[in-house]
Amino acid sequence: MNIDTSVGKKTTTLRWQYLGEKVSVRFPGRVEAEYSESKDIVVTVSTDGLIRLLRADGSLLSVFSYGNSEGCKFYVLTKSALTGLGVTIVMAHDPEHKGERFWQHEINVEDRTVSGPIDKWR
Repeated sequence: MNIDTSVGKKTTTLRWQYLGEKVSVRFPGRVEAEYSESKDIVVTVSTDGLIRLLRADGSLLSVFSYGNSEGCKFYVLTKSALTGLGVTIVMAHDPEHKGERFWQHEINVEDRTVSGPIDKWR
């Protein structure tokens, strides 16, 4: 599924097609999204510290905090072969963690948690 992202001054709009219909959802602030083929959901992460899980039709399935810890900030959401979800959150660590700044963190949709660093991101 291809997700188009439009970032405005105060909102982000995500658009995709599902069963031949256009889906459009809008969120406050900067938001990134990836489609999880294994779970058939759209995973969104926003700079306000929230992860939202959306059904393919755009309806909200779940929302939870990823809890930006001090020195660890959201950088990007990306596809990953490392996790069952197939989507991972990349966090920027300052100071660096084990000599690296960018680390992949697993999103656990069942427990509604984000793991500690699991692998370097390049």
